[in-house]
Amino acid sequence: MEKGSMELELIFNADDVSATLDAVWKEGLLCGTCTNKIERQDEMSQSDFCPVCQAAVTSQLGSVVERHIKEVLVRKGLPPDSLEIAKN
Repeated sequence: MEKGSMELELIFNADDVSATLDAVWKEGLLCGTCTNKIERQDEMSQSDFCPVCQAAVTSQLGSVVERHIKEVLVRKGLPPDSLEIAKN
């Protein structure tokens, strides 16, 4: 890890997950099978999605979290142009 960098473990709240599912649904990123599962089930875990749809959801969640992290760091006084978030 480089000097001045930090590692974070990310936990998603229900609102972020719901917004992410809405976004991937509207963008047509879910396959037909996973779309049908969402329509039939009241609850789903990430493992209920096929690997391709899991990747789409994970990518979208990563973007949501990245935006939240940047907002927090800017509020704490870091200049926006000094932030770089790497995804591992």
